[in-house]
Amino acid sequence: MNMDHRRIQRIKDQYPPGTRIELVSMSGEADMPRGLQGTVDCVDDIGQLQMTWDNGRSLALVPGEDSFRVITQPDQGIKMKYELCAADKNEAALFFSSNSDDDIQRGCIGHFRCDFGHKGKEFWHTWFDHLAELITPAFKEDFQTVIDELRRCGPLENLNAMAKWCHDHEDARFTDQYCSNSYGFKLETEAYSYYIRCFPQQGNYNAYIYCYDRQQIAESMKQTEQEQGGMQLEQGM
Repeated sequence: MNMDHRRIQRIKDQYPPGTRIELVSMSGEADMPRGLQGTVDCVDDIGQLQMTWDNGRSLALVPGEDSFRVITQPDQGIKMKYELCAADKNEAALFFSSNSDDDIQRGCIGHFRCDFGHKGKEFWHTWFDHLAELITPAFKEDFQTVIDELRRCGPLENLNAMAKWCHDHEDARFTDQYCSNSYGFKLETEAYSYYIRCFPQQGNYNAYIYCYDRQQIAESMKQTEQEQGGMQLEQGM
């Protein structure tokens, strides 16, 4: 089974050393029964989980072929793989839908909407295309990695986690009176920028994530700043 490096990195992120695993099935291995537990030593360069099993064996697990479940993972606190920071005030428009011309100029790929259900622990979500031609396999892989990370130890874990995250990042609160209970965060990967609007209360959608081509949105923001600077200069003359 061949995997590209992004997929292998996702597996490494998902199963860090020290993760405890319970086996469901491993084909062709009679002495590896259902319910056997073991510890992940590392994920190798072809995406296999190198294991130390409680029965003394060291057979590797192959995601997608062997069946298993995670029991516990090492305590990694709330540290995320990505930096999630409060967005600047001049980026406020990027958290909301706009017209098609703005989408093209900004490179808005689409947006994601989710809520945690009536118990605060569910995860209902919907995707909306903006520029379908930008939804490439590379973007899908990147987006899924971001969502997985936000679900693992970020504000999308559940409603309580979102409420705590927002409380700890008061600088991300929207100042607009109509959005005063919402918080705006920005997350950047190598090729994409994600603008995450959180609403940590039940009875509404809890998060919207607007996805942009990173280079295109940077160029668009620079152009906007130049235009605004030119207007201020003219007004001062």
